[in-house]
Amino acid sequence: MKISNAIQHKFFSAITVVVLSVALSGVIALSKSVETQSLLEQQSLTPAFNLVVEEILKTLYVAETIARASPLKLRMGEDTIDEPRILA
Repeated sequence: MKISNAIQHKFFSAITVVVLSVALSGVIALSKSVETQSLLEQQSLTPAFNLVVEEILKTLYVAETIARASPLKLRMGEDTIDEPRILA
């Protein structure tokens, strides 16, 4: 009977280790899958944010700079562009 109990205990311990190992492997695999999906989503959104920055925000910044630079506004109405006067 003692031998049988010892074998049952070892068997139960081995099964427990196997189940925990499989569960841990599943968690790690799922974690890596979620990480990869998140990275792909972030990479797909990056061009959209770059487009917004390039086409909208930089344009607004340039427009605001021109609007606030009064010497530049005065020279914008002239018929010819005098680059040295603008840069001075």
